[in-house]
Amino acid sequence: PLGMSEKITGFEQTSVASLLGVTKKAGWLKKHGGRGLTANWRKRWVVVTNEHIFWFKTDKDSQPKNVILLASYDTVENLNKEHMFKVLNGQKSSFRELLCRASSEAELKEWVGFLTHALKTSVLQRSKTVTELYKEKGRVVKTLALRVAEARNLPSMDRNGLSDPYCIIQLNEQSIRTRTIYKELNPLWGEEYNLNVQDPSQEVLTLLLYDQDSNPLGKDDLMGALRIPIHSLTDEVQREQWYPLLPMDYEKLVTGDLHMKMTYRPGINHLPSALFVSVLAARNLASKDTNGLSDPYVKLTLGHKSKKTKIIKKELNPVFNEDFEFALDGDSELCVTVWDWDRLSSNDFMGEVTIPLEHLHPNVVMDQWFTLNDRVDHPHDDEEDKHEDHSDHHHKKPLGDIRIKMKYGEEKVLPSAAYHNLISELQNLNGLLALSEVTQERDALAGHSINLFYALDAPLKWVNALTKSEVHWTATPETIFRGNSMATKVVDAYMKLAGLPYLKATLGDSIQRLYTLKHSCELDPTRLEEGEDAKENLHNLETEVQTILGKIFAALDACPTYCPPLPLSNQR
Repeated sequence: PLGMSEKITGFEQTSVASLLGVTKKAGWLKKHGGRGLTANWRKRWVVVTNEHIFWFKTDKDSQPKNVILLASYDTVENLNKEHMFKVLNGQKSSFRELLCRASSEAELKEWVGFLTHALKTSVLQRSKTVTELYKEKGRVVKTLALRVAEARNLPSMDRNGLSDPYCIIQLNEQSIRTRTIYKELNPLWGEEYNLNVQDPSQEVLTLLLYDQDSNPLGKDDLMGALRIPIHSLTDEVQREQWYPLLPMDYEKLVTGDLHMKMTYRPGINHLPSALFVSVLAARNLASKDTNGLSDPYVKLTLGHKSKKTKIIKKELNPVFNEDFEFALDGDSELCVTVWDWDRLSSNDFMGEVTIPLEHLHPNVVMDQWFTLNDRVDHPHDDEEDKHEDHSDHHHKKPLGDIRIKMKYGEEKVLPSAAYHNLISELQNLNGLLALSEVTQERDALAGHSINLFYALDAPLKWVNALTKSEVHWTATPETIFRGNSMATKVVDAYMKLAGLPYLKATLGDSIQRLYTLKHSCELDPTRLEEGEDAKENLHNLETEVQTILGKIFAALDACPTYCPPLPLSNQR
């Protein structure tokens, strides 16, 4: 990752309050922004740290409007006019200057003096060698590159002798659903994902293979599961192989942890002994629903007394924050179970934990994350809630295999100053093209480059330069903008940055809803399920198409006609 990538991906949730411990100077300034008729002065709350300048709309904002890297500039110039000054890079005229205005002559002198000293310190920091900087504390980015390729020899789950498989991928709080491949026992997906890893020693990659039920009232059937501990991949070797799918009762789909606080109060005078329980949150729960999520709630059982939390819809990391009190009457243990609520079928077991009361010290709070375990039968459960599914299934027949490609990687992001020379070189078109000729990761280079161009506030300039260069140097029209050229890949990355926020805002809800719909839009007579009506399917298809087209046409004004400056939250 380029050093400036932390500017555009690391500060989306940075608030003014969160910077208090590292703030070197803060105050109001007016910043000149925009071009042509839209040019104007905007009042901003400015926070300066050792490496960055943050621009907030107010002094209480939870997200910056912009973040600027101090290492990109080296000079502060007092314009001696209307309390104005500018920050610029004297060595690189291509850098956009920052034109600012203070509210008084005294504030002008204070800001110019402070920024001059800050930039001088930044220049001295940049003079360190990369080797010296590498020894300093950096940020380690851990990722898992995953490709869900295909499956084979899947069991038949439908009356036509086939299945409609899809896969749900889970890692920590991330949950992703592949598309459904209809009427197929050897489906081909070929879908690729980059997943964030937080703690490789504890996290597990989970793949769940489901058969989509065509009945709107039916429930999708779990066909098999695969779980791979991330610590087994930390040698950073790429793996691509077939893995056998394991039956449901092998893993029982129990994952995650539950955060609780408990206090035992012994009986004193007229007060009976009591147990106080706070159910705070859960994390990394198993997906039980077709949308890749769950609707969890927690049930607490002490003797013959039971209490439940509220249901948290569509969440694998729910926050409950609910308090309970139990009167104690010779009870020995608290049983806590997590369930996935279902409207039309039995609720699904998600895990449990049992806490012996003898482990609690009087009037001492036990605050702990508890790992959820597989089920231990409790005879009173069926009596208390007939909607909770306590069945146990035993699969003996083979469930098929799934082929995936994985590579775990760790990259250390150095202090920004370590990348100054590289950033300067990449601003030279010849330097960028030379690097593209020798790299084996041109897609990654294109993505990081367009992020860099955004950080320098000049994406259009560099995209135009790359495309003009390709037009000039390509000998024959047949090979212009071939798929693996640097210009093509940068334009692709550029269009994604511009288009994805628009697509998500315009069609995100519709696409998510389509994933969860049960009604069919199939028109091919050879692929219709038994009992399906082609006319009804045509009506379904027309309805969905009209809905989506309506949203597209209603959002014409929002459609990007060029690549505008993106909010920090979208630049990821």
